[in-house]
Amino acid sequence: MAALPLTMRLDKSEGAASYLSRLASRNFCSVEEFCADLGLSLAEIRDGKASALAQLAMLAGISAQDLVFWTPRHLDAHTTSWCCHDLTRSRFSGKEIRGCPQCLREDVAGGELPPEHRMYLRSDWSHEFRFTCLRHGCWLVPLWQEEDARQRSDIASRLQALGQEALADQRFDLPVEPSAFDRWFVARLSAQPTSTWLGQFDLQASLDFCDLLGRTLTRDRFPQLGDMTRRDRWQAMSLGFEIAAKGEEALRAKFAEMQQVQGAPQDGPQKRFGVLYGNLNRYHTGLAYLPFRTILRDHIISTWPIAAGQQILGEALPERRLHSVLTAARETGYSPERVRAILAAHGHVPAKSEGKINAWEVFPASPAMDLLRRVGQGVTVKAVQQALNITPSQINTLRMSGYLEPSVSGNGHRPLWDLAAAETFLGKLSAGAVPVEANAPDWEEIGALALRLRIPPGDIIRMRFEGRLASIGARRGVPGYRGIVVRPSEVEAKLARSIEDHLNIEDLSKRIGLRWPQARRLVMAGLTPSTILRNPASGAMQHYISLEDLTAFRSRFVTLLTLAEEMGVHWQKLSGPVRKLGIPRFQHDGKEFGQLYARSDIPSDWLQGSPP
Repeated sequence: MAALPLTMRLDKSEGAASYLSRLASRNFCSVEEFCADLGLSLAEIRDGKASALAQLAMLAGISAQDLVFWTPRHLDAHTTSWCCHDLTRSRFSGKEIRGCPQCLREDVAGGELPPEHRMYLRSDWSHEFRFTCLRHGCWLVPLWQEEDARQRSDIASRLQALGQEALADQRFDLPVEPSAFDRWFVARLSAQPTSTWLGQFDLQASLDFCDLLGRTLTRDRFPQLGDMTRRDRWQAMSLGFEIAAKGEEALRAKFAEMQQVQGAPQDGPQKRFGVLYGNLNRYHTGLAYLPFRTILRDHIISTWPIAAGQQILGEALPERRLHSVLTAARETGYSPERVRAILAAHGHVPAKSEGKINAWEVFPASPAMDLLRRVGQGVTVKAVQQALNITPSQINTLRMSGYLEPSVSGNGHRPLWDLAAAETFLGKLSAGAVPVEANAPDWEEIGALALRLRIPPGDIIRMRFEGRLASIGARRGVPGYRGIVVRPSEVEAKLARSIEDHLNIEDLSKRIGLRWPQARRLVMAGLTPSTILRNPASGAMQHYISLEDLTAFRSRFVTLLTLAEEMGVHWQKLSGPVRKLGIPRFQHDGKEFGQLYARSDIPSDWLQGSPP
């Protein structure tokens, strides 16, 4: 097919619609007449079909490659290929045609052809997110509107009808400083390199992300998209780009700011992140959007108390990563204030006076799982009193002997008990109890007997658990702990047994090589086991050391004397090597006990080696 005699050059960034209209006008035809006379399909050219564009380029004697590059090619009802990018079709101009008046004036001024043959529409003006002219620093303004798509193609006649007087009107010129977004978008369309973080990603995904982020950040002023003017949309788009262009760290910081300022986590991610979350969750689910979805999702699950199984941007969280004080309170059934005090006492969150509000005070769920389980199963001391028929003072005295210990305790909060464990304790204590009349003279309550004998109630309970008490009774009509009775004669007989095979504390101090005050502090602090027996001379109950108690001491501690016995040397020969090895002396509550060492601190190879 021969080239037309009357042609013109294809100008910079000009698409097929604008060029075809100028070429038709140059040949004294309307666009429809021109296409019909030359066998061109207007619809195919308007849709950017490659064969139709090649035919037009051949007739005009211009570069088909340049024409194809700047002409939007509609691939389907949703996608348009343009400037080597697949973009959303609906983002391209519909009935409103926008442009830069100053660019059109320059077209008229340069050349000998009539103005309608020299003025042309830049292809990038047709995109919804092109707001400004970089060359002249002004807004792209509406030039005309046309409902009919076929009439919309007759661009030359519309530009001619616009008139030189209108283009010359300075009121058309609306100056503005193009934003970094404007410059980046044009650079991406022109295949120019960009230095921003967004340059590595799909253009349409990047555009949508910046748009949605900007709209989310400005939603207080513009709750609905219809509330925004094009200037508002540009400002929001530029704001979203300014943040996203800086990369992941800036995005995560902005996400954290948004969720703190704009509400509480119980609102849910959809409400906190608005259209950004909603669109990434429902519509923008393709691979091109995956980097942005991943950043937002990772931020949410790393800063938000999301429950296991909850869907976040299309993916269910397999297990809870974070709790907040509020979610932990709901899970355990206790008030947020109480749960926070417990969590703070165990080092999971700061105290209320030092940290964030309960809704945003989050902590790793896994390390706190056992504690929260115990809190959820725990009951107050009142519940233990009612279930076991026991007084608070009786609970406290038993705790001093290691019984009825709370399952959750610590500073700054009231303890909680595992009721099942407390009932198991009572069941074990009362197992096999025989019914006893309320006023039976040869039976006595454990607490009353312990008070009379001046021993802890726990010592009597220990005898029972060790099988040293054959008899146990339960008073009729008195349930629980307060109804359990023992025979005083049996308890007293066990306490009055021979102490010839036991060491008193003074004997212990000599046996292990400690001073008497140090040995006594060790025993009284409960750091080594002892046995309560009655002193046959004074009748008082005292701590004695049995052979089993001494064995337990040696398994945990060593002194220079006991160490010398093990190694077969004199104890004085060990003082220097122990210092040289830097073995620390054992401490409890910041106090030492003389030359007492934890066996675990003694190097095993040194113990097994040759004596020094």
